[in-house]
Amino acid sequence: MVGTIVVCIMNLYGAGFQQVFGTMPIPGMYWGLPFTFALGILLIDETHRAIVRIYPGMVNSKSYEV
Repeated sequence: MVGTIVVCIMNLYGAGFQQVFGTMPIPGMYWGLPFTFALGILLIDETHRAIVRIYPGMVNSKSYEV
């Protein structure tokens, strides 16, 4: 995951890449909404996993069987 983030930052903010692709850095004010949605999805998924592990007989528990 860290490697993916490093590659993303290199592509977004590396001067050489920006000249090749004709792009500009993304302003910080546009990062908040995507990170908020990503955090929400992560929390929902982890909560679902915890519930399935506590109550293994519930519906949709087959995808997370250990």
